[in-house]
Amino acid sequence: MSITEVFDDYVGDVVRRLPAGLRDDVGAELRALLDDALAERVAATAMPADDAMALAVLGEFGVPARLAARYQPERAPIIPADETTAFLRLALGGVALQWLLTLPTALARGTLGAWWLSWGLGAFWWPGVLVVGAAVRSWWRGRPRAARPPPVDREAVAPRPTLVGVWVAIAAAAIVLLMPLWRTLLPAAGAQAFALAPDFIRGRGLVVIPLWALTIALHVRAMRTGRWTRALRRWRLATELLVVLLLAWWSTGPRLFVLASTDALVRQLLQLIALLVLLDLAVRWLRRGHRVASPRSGR
Repeated sequence: MSITEVFDDYVGDVVRRLPAGLRDDVGAELRALLDDALAERVAATAMPADDAMALAVLGEFGVPARLAARYQPERAPIIPADETTAFLRLALGGVALQWLLTLPTALARGTLGAWWLSWGLGAFWWPGVLVVGAAVRSWWRGRPRAARPPPVDREAVAPRPTLVGVWVAIAAAAIVLLMPLWRTLLPAAGAQAFALAPDFIRGRGLVVIPLWALTIALHVRAMRTGRWTRALRRWRLATELLVVLLLAWWSTGPRLFVLASTDALVRQLLQLIALLVLLDLAVRWLRRGHRVASPRSGR
């Protein structure tokens, strides 16, 4: 191969690792630099160019993959360095929490192998969700957009409430409270599968009514106010913690459904919902904004 072909192949190995929009410019620049470097060697040695000189020049420029990395456009990292520790805690904490909720039952039943192929490995869905969410957030932050002023106190610019929370609470209440009604529309086997335990209906099941009412009242008050104030957010936090405690009480207490298989499945679902609520609270806590002191406070 001639020196020209050697340089062409080298440039091709570099530019094929780059985005299409950069290949022509980088290829032309890199080829000019190679020719200049070879010309300098020829002038310094007063000898004609040969294969040894060409290979020496390529050795100075380095491996094509490493050289291409220098030309790569700067991209925002999926997980910023200052958020790495929080991300690892949240990811590993979610996996550990799901294992703690499911492993004791597997050990008691002697089904450790089945647990590992289901809940054990399945717990790693949560780190995957976090990575995908971080990637989407990184893309969203890096997209071109008009300049805007820096963020201020999140107490003053709080997310505006919507009807989503109200409808979710109403739908959940309707599903449970109207279960005896819609159960009559199912076949006999289905009605038996979803039959609630009498003790649950008369006792622990009624506790959810004031909790749902409080949730709806908070969302209505937030919509009337126009934003989630600090006091309303504290009430919402307390309500969500009460939901977690209620789900834990339901999933660990006496039977919820008459049929044992349905009862076991619903308990696992309740534990999963409690886990998701806790993780959502953790994410919101990690993303909390720093409060900016009021100019009147003098701090």
